[in-house]
Amino acid sequence: MARAATVAFGASLVIALTPIAAMAAPPNISVNDVSVAEGDSGTVDLVFTVSYGGPATTVTVDYTTADATATAGVDYTAASGVATIGPSKSTTVTVIVDGDLIDELDETFELNLSNNSSGNLTDPQGIGTITDDDLAPNVSVDAPTAGEADGTLTYTLSLDAPSSFDVTVDHATADGTAVDGEDYMGAGGTATILAGDTAATVDVAVLDDLVYEGDEDLTLTMTNPSNATLGTDVGTGTIADDEPFPELSIDDVATAEGDAGSVTATFTVTLSQVSATDVTADVASADVEATDGVDYAGVATTVTVASGDTAATVDVSVLGDTIDEATETYTVDLANGSGATIADAQGVGSITDDDATPTTVTARLRKTKTTVVSKGLLEPSVAGLKIKVSFQRKVSGTWQVVATKTVTVSKLGDRDGDTLTDAAYKAAFTRPTKKGSYRFVARFLGNATYLASSATKGFTL
Repeated sequence: MARAATVAFGASLVIALTPIAAMAAPPNISVNDVSVAEGDSGTVDLVFTVSYGGPATTVTVDYTTADATATAGVDYTAASGVATIGPSKSTTVTVIVDGDLIDELDETFELNLSNNSSGNLTDPQGIGTITDDDLAPNVSVDAPTAGEADGTLTYTLSLDAPSSFDVTVDHATADGTAVDGEDYMGAGGTATILAGDTAATVDVAVLDDLVYEGDEDLTLTMTNPSNATLGTDVGTGTIADDEPFPELSIDDVATAEGDAGSVTATFTVTLSQVSATDVTADVASADVEATDGVDYAGVATTVTVASGDTAATVDVSVLGDTIDEATETYTVDLANGSGATIADAQGVGSITDDDATPTTVTARLRKTKTTVVSKGLLEPSVAGLKIKVSFQRKVSGTWQVVATKTVTVSKLGDRDGDTLTDAAYKAAFTRPTKKGSYRFVARFLGNATYLASSATKGFTL
């Protein structure tokens, strides 16, 4: 134990000296380090304790916060003021910490003491640690749709919460009903969602065409995430077809029947739009004026327009005959289209009669003193047809030609009311002086439309 010393200066001055070691040291002032979990929202309190090691008294000390890795206004609320330490020898300073959903490292800030009213600042800095309690975010891919003409199908890779780290993930496309190189250009690589962002995009080039194929799909699959976990890892993208749904139509066909055997009437079934798949329809014929088995051979089948084509044919056999008749028709009908709608469901087949029409020639006689006249009708007839009249005499049992005239019919009408047009002819010859047996032979020589015919009128002079 130190003892006091006495120093005498003459007879009247005495000074007592106390050893330095016996004088008391100033009390310690300190602040502790604390931590708190931040939470996902709202705020939590981070409470520092400021302690005083001296006798019970009142001591003041200034405090203020300062950023370290944490940022005031983002991670916590800046604080400053004067802490008063009373007889309990300690007090607290509360700093408000802000919650968030961001995956990040633990962050720190400082609480610094200064300007103490007494005592010694032995630990003037407290470290506040904000403990991150957020899990790594999930990364998911969406299911986008784009039209063929858009040129690009854009996938979006999204985080369910922001992160303070860059998030990377590998990705690759794969065929669904869409085909790489035909409908789209395959894509693969690594996508990065930058720290603080919540999304990135991956573009896939879409190839346009003129083929109806319906909507098609492909997938984009994510693998190997960094700083995230996989949520929805496969996104199905749809390429919306912009070609109209195909329509089927069948044409009309006219066929000359012929006189025997059969000829083929070829109907064309047309598709309005090239299709990526086969298009089919049922086909069946039906009588109108023509009769199945008499005028044509009926059909019942299926027609197929192959993928990539726009037409197919249906053949019907038309049966020949030598019967003069009107043009006759039948139908070829489409039904139950698959891969297309039916715009024109009925083709009309016309069987054009190519047989000449029979004709009838009549012959009558008219005599005068100087002439003999052959006259009559040609039925049916049209303007311009000609009648050849041969005037003949019978000599020794043989008919010999006296004279011949070719005349053009005239005066078209329907004299007998049978709806067939007839025409008159007349050929006059000089009356022979010799008596005997005579005759007129009136001949229509025929053409492609009308058959030949003739009539004979005998008489005596």
